[in-house]
Amino acid sequence: MNQMLGTLISDTHGTQPKTPAADFLIHAGDLSDETFRGFERSIQWLGDCGDYPQGVYYTPGNHDYPVHWDLARCREVCQKHGVDLVVHEPRVICGIKFFFSPYSCTYGPYPFMGNEQELANHWAKIPQDTEVLVVHGPAQGLRDLCRGGRVGSSSLRYLLDTGLPDLKLFVHGHIHENAGWHVQDARYLYLNACVLSVWTPGLYNDIYIVDTNTWTVVETHKDTEI
Repeated sequence: MNQMLGTLISDTHGTQPKTPAADFLIHAGDLSDETFRGFERSIQWLGDCGDYPQGVYYTPGNHDYPVHWDLARCREVCQKHGVDLVVHEPRVICGIKFFFSPYSCTYGPYPFMGNEQELANHWAKIPQDTEVLVVHGPAQGLRDLCRGGRVGSSSLRYLLDTGLPDLKLFVHGHIHENAGWHVQDARYLYLNACVLSVWTPGLYNDIYIVDTNTWTVVETHKDTEI
């Protein structure tokens, strides 16, 4: 199999970091600044930010209000700029089975959030043969530690621990303080792709490129100051 590379980012919040070229790009939510104008500007950037012959894929996060307010309008904007807006649904990219979901645990009056029972109902719709799972929020106890404590989903952690036997990669955002990656249970790559740094305001976190043949991080990029 030929080498296929994916650039993974999340939580850009209206900023426009330089993203490294790869076969495809994934944005795991919190793209814009909570306005339609900001959303359109961010989608235009996302569609033009690099060379990704296998596509640019975006699932929203809790700050992406425009998608919650008017999904059809946002789909039109995304289509115009060559971005695939994926809201709790599967995709096949380079022959690999992906599933994209915008959800996270309830914290304040934000969209795409829910309690554990509501989240479990969402997770139940994820196909068991999923190989790459992209969710805006983290699983409980895995890169979910922030200033408010651990905020990951226990029902999502249960799914990762007991289901999805073909899982190779889990990508999330949401928790800026815990960006990074590790290999979980010697089974799959777990990656928090948050781009905006919390600990160093005005700077970006690392941006990761993953090889889908070896399921390893093969390159790390850091942009200059915002």
